[in-house]
Amino acid sequence: MKRTILSIALLLGITSFASAQLSVSKTPKMETISKVAPLGVLRMELKRGITNGDTTYMFIYPNNAFKQLSKRGEFHLKASTQDMLNLEKVMLEVLDNKESKEHVTVTLGEKEYYFSRETIMGFPSLMIAQNPDYDYTYISEKEIKKIFSPFHEGKKK
Repeated sequence: MKRTILSIALLLGITSFASAQLSVSKTPKMETISKVAPLGVLRMELKRGITNGDTTYMFIYPNNAFKQLSKRGEFHLKASTQDMLNLEKVMLEVLDNKESKEHVTVTLGEKEYYFSRETIMGFPSLMIAQNPDYDYTYISEKEIKKIFSPFHEGKKK
């Protein structure tokens, strides 16, 4: 009898512990608001989702560290329109700074990313990297302006 009661108590303890591990949260449905894909090859995509008044943006980019494999990287951040314009400004400032050999560290979401100016085939590009050895992508000034163009639409006259 003691074994049966002990077994039942142990079973109830394990199942209550297992159910305590489950947490449910709502994630926003993401819609694409801008995309850079010359000739159908993805360079960067910006998606937006809104939940409980918070706007979450997700950048999707090809991870250039993998030469034989098509792997995409992404980062999420909760931001206002002004925050996104400030991010664009930082990207363009790093790209315009021809003299600096240092990178700029920016926290996007919960991760730190490094922005640095690189020259690819004679053209200036912004390197966006979480780790320059295995998670990075390049984007040009024209592509930066295109990806952030939805934030300038209200300002056009």
